[in-house]
Amino acid sequence: MLEMGMNEKHANLAELGDLLELAERVEASYESSLRRETLWRLVEAILFLGALSAVFYAVFSATIPAAWVTIAVLLVAYGLAIDRVLVRRIRHRSRSDRNALREVLLLLHELEGIAATEEGWTPLQRAEFRIRLSRFDLEESSPRAWGLFPS
Repeated sequence: MLEMGMNEKHANLAELGDLLELAERVEASYESSLRRETLWRLVEAILFLGALSAVFYAVFSATIPAAWVTIAVLLVAYGLAIDRVLVRRIRHRSRSDRNALREVLLLLHELEGIAATEEGWTPLQRAEFRIRLSRFDLEESSPRAWGLFPS
């Protein structure tokens, strides 16, 4: 189960530091995916509001220009295409990053006790490690942008 050249009997501080850095990189990728998803959901909302405005204009104006209705339909279709292709791809990447981060954190929690005893960590070293480890938040209730077209 333990990879990267570590075994259960020897996990030094440098190796754990490398794992912490890996967790930080994966977390940065995860947060980037969440930001991209939010951005695309904003684009969806703008397209939807534009389409809705075009429909209202067409319905409430004296003449119903076919071009406005066509534009509205195209904007909604484009929004659906964004949701189906881009947002789902971003979500898949986000889930993969979250799962990888969870695995790295579980490994770090398992190895902390072993390394602390084997290496004879001082209370300060142990506290520093635990503080770095505690900054990772994998709550399922983290804010997500669900958008107008939930998947």
